[in-house]
Amino acid sequence: MKPTRLVLLVTVFYALHQDVWFWRAARPLVFGFLPIGLCYHACYSVAAAGVLWLLVRYAWPGYLETRAQGDALIPALVVFCYLGVVFYIGIFAFRRSTGREGAEDFFLAGRSLGPFVFSAVDVRNEHDGVHHTGIFGGA
Repeated sequence: MKPTRLVLLVTVFYALHQDVWFWRAARPLVFGFLPIGLCYHACYSVAAAGVLWLLVRYAWPGYLETRAQGDALIPALVVFCYLGVVFYIGIFAFRRSTGREGAEDFFLAGRSLGPFVFSAVDVRNEHDGVHHTGIFGGA
């Protein structure tokens, strides 16, 4: 695949991340329970995995693969531990949120976040494009 097509794909994909059409809409609910904005970002995340696969498949520098490829167990353990923690947090949050209904509680965490957590989430969202597309000129 040509590098210009990959650059165009990443540029279009970056533009699609800014979903201004779902900013203020919690309805319609996909599958009867999933707000449309959240469903869009879930599908976007799956598509991001596909775009990153294409980038690794066709634009990955070959000299990086010549290094030693042992010790693959440690990164796998870290990933599975991380997924376990995320799963536990999801169960804990679900049990804590029983009895609360509505999109406002879902999107705003019941307005129970402090300014530090809100600021951390805001900074993370601002840098989300860099995580999906990479730092331009970093290669």
